[in-house]
Amino acid sequence: MNLKTLERWLAAGGGLIGQVSVVAEGKEFVLKHADDQATESLIIYQKWQDAHEISKLDSSGAYRPLKSASNLRTGWLMKLGSSREVLAALDVFYPAAVGMWANRKTGSLRVQSMMDTLE
Repeated sequence: MNLKTLERWLAAGGGLIGQVSVVAEGKEFVLKHADDQATESLIIYQKWQDAHEISKLDSSGAYRPLKSASNLRTGWLMKLGSSREVLAALDVFYPAAVGMWANRKTGSLRVQSMMDTLE
């Protein structure tokens, strides 16, 4: 279900997930930092696995232990050939975020409060 929801989103033009911009350009999908929209000299990556390297450190070179923090480094562009690769990269950048987003869009996201969990 996550892949189909993501594919519909990509077909509609994509957009932002966290600090990552995702758009279709021809037969490729282009991912880059939202702050790099006007930047031309970016390091180009061609494999979804490169998201591990990109997301490991912030722009100052410090380790990013919290992947949802708003300190994803800039200066990169990722070109991927399939929606499956986009999903895999996004799962590295923001673990579980696409699944939660897709479940929310379809109305199947179940939320439980911390207090209910602790009881």
